[in-house]
Amino acid sequence: MTSAPLFDAQDTARLISTFRDALGLYKKYLERYPAEGFGQKSTLPEWTNAHVIAHVDGFSRGVLNQLDAIANHEFRDFYEGGQDERNRRIELGALMQPEALRERALESLNGVAAQLSDADDALLDTPTRFQGSVRRIMLACIREYAVHSIDLTKGAQPIDWTQDMVRHFFDFAQARVPEALKLNLQPVGGQAHTIGTGARTIVVQGMDFDIAAWLTGRQPSGQVRATAAADGVTLPELLPWPKPVLLTPDEERALAAN
Repeated sequence: MTSAPLFDAQDTARLISTFRDALGLYKKYLERYPAEGFGQKSTLPEWTNAHVIAHVDGFSRGVLNQLDAIANHEFRDFYEGGQDERNRRIELGALMQPEALRERALESLNGVAAQLSDADDALLDTPTRFQGSVRRIMLACIREYAVHSIDLTKGAQPIDWTQDMVRHFFDFAQARVPEALKLNLQPVGGQAHTIGTGARTIVVQGMDFDIAAWLTGRQPSGQVRATAAADGVTLPELLPWPKPVLLTPDEERALAAN
């Protein structure tokens, strides 16, 4: 059984490979998603598939905004105009004609791929206001592109996630475990892994990708079971997704002075 992080984000080759896989998975479904499906309900409450696509487009444009800020020796907010403007753009994007939205979303996605698919350590370790560095933005890209690929109805499935995507989701879920719990994750045919430091241990069993789906708040494709002291229990409620790391004004001033 392990408790150390499973995915080493400092391994640049591994990080970039996983980033490419996640972006490629989402792009495959975006390119071929039927126009008549855009207005249909996604797997997310109150959102159509067009909302999901508009949201991911906004995320990609936020990434490009951070990279442009680097080129101009600036620190910027991820979403220009803040969260309210981000929400407004999602709603406007969801009203676009399917092919126009697809074209816009592919434009921003291809822009991210072009700038990050061959990133070197110098770029990856450059500070950014959102997430603190480009390396951490790459991790956010893995989550956004891989997870939202399964939010599209008739989109990808958890089984389509690579082993390294799953490993990162296990690591990231550490922040979602309630303080009182320790989760002993036991993927079928894989190595057990613990997250959380609480006094009460709950064993979670299933396919690794299904456990990862549950940890990210998505519907597993197969059964995920929970036990405590050998008795069957309900899967515990996890904490919300953690808020992104943001540099403080003092940190930005210190970095700008160097």
